[in-house]
Amino acid sequence: MMKLLRIALALSLFITQSYAQTIKPGVGTSGTDLRPGVGASGFVTTCSQASDFIARTTGFSNTDKTNYDNLICGMVTDGDWANLDALYVGAAPNQTASLLNLVSTSFALSLTGSPTFTANQGWTGGATGNYVSGVALTTLSKYIRNDASLSGWEYTDRASTNAGLMNASGIQQISPLFTATASVRVNGGGVTFVNTSSRGHFCGRRTTSTLQEAYFNGVSQGTDATASSAVVSGVPQLPQTNNTFKWSFFHFGNSTVDCTRVYNRLRTFATAVGIP
Repeated sequence: MMKLLRIALALSLFITQSYAQTIKPGVGTSGTDLRPGVGASGFVTTCSQASDFIARTTGFSNTDKTNYDNLICGMVTDGDWANLDALYVGAAPNQTASLLNLVSTSFALSLTGSPTFTANQGWTGGATGNYVSGVALTTLSKYIRNDASLSGWEYTDRASTNAGLMNASGIQQISPLFTATASVRVNGGGVTFVNTSSRGHFCGRRTTSTLQEAYFNGVSQGTDATASSAVVSGVPQLPQTNNTFKWSFFHFGNSTVDCTRVYNRLRTFATAVGIP
């Protein structure tokens, strides 16, 4: 009898130890990692901001998650993330994600007409009435009249085209190529500079009532001293209606956002998804 009891006790201890070895701290019996920043796929984000955004998406591979984690956490490290109202990645893996604001659950984009989405590239307008609708810039808290920044990335390379990667009543506007020049307007005025290609990242910063600066692919293209205009309440068209631009990224924030740093982070993402 005692021999049977000893055998039963030994078997019980063996089973208990074996079970304990299969269950890791923070990991459920289904294999789902329950630790913060770790999803069912085992992907680990490197900052809470990336974790918050990825939790709002579906259909992302671990490669997709890595691209977003590098972008978001890189901008957190740079100090630019806290100064953004909105950041949109048109070059998303799926259409739903492309309309989300990476910064918060506010300010999601919507569709007007039937613009065309291409995964890992972005949104194309086309005939009149087909564009992605932004949000009224007057509803943003960081983008204000004399302290503002905006940027857009045009995917396609054109020899000649017209204005309108982004337009809000001509007061806030990005024109990648118009008669061999490009222009960026941040609350009135605008910087116009020589340009031969519509492809790339166009960024503008207004730092005072009489000073704004434009950048193309992270390089300053000049300044403008025209007095600022009030932020218009109209909703920006992305791209402007009756245009065939294809946009891959947009941001809106205050002037502390550094155009060169933003370009570098977006360039890394763009390269990862195959954008020239």
